Amino acid sequence: MQQVIPAGNLAAEARRLAQQIASSNPDALRIGMQAYHECTGLDIDTALEKNLKFRAMCIQSPNAEEGIRAFLEKRPPVWDGVDRSVT
Repeated sequence: MQQVIPAGNLAAEARRLAQQIASSNPDALRIGMQAYHECTGLDIDTALEKNLKFRAMCIQSPNAEEGIRAFLEKRPPVWDGVDRSVT
C-alpha cells in the first residue's frame, strides 16, 4: 500500500500504522519476519517454494484458531503471548 500523507500528519499516521501492526497475530508477525529474512535475495521459484512452508507455519500457529474464531464471532482477537502492559 502506498499513500501520500501530509507532513503534519506523518507522525500520527506512523503511530496508527504501528498500532495496527502491533495488534496483529504475534505468531504471524514473527513468521513473516522469518520469511522476509530467509527469502530476501532468492530467485522467485525458490522464494515461492519456501513461502509454502511459512504459510503452513501460520496456519498451524497457536494463535491461528483464535484469529478465525474472533473473526467469525465479530470480535477483536485476544492473542496468546502478547504483553498487554505495553501501550
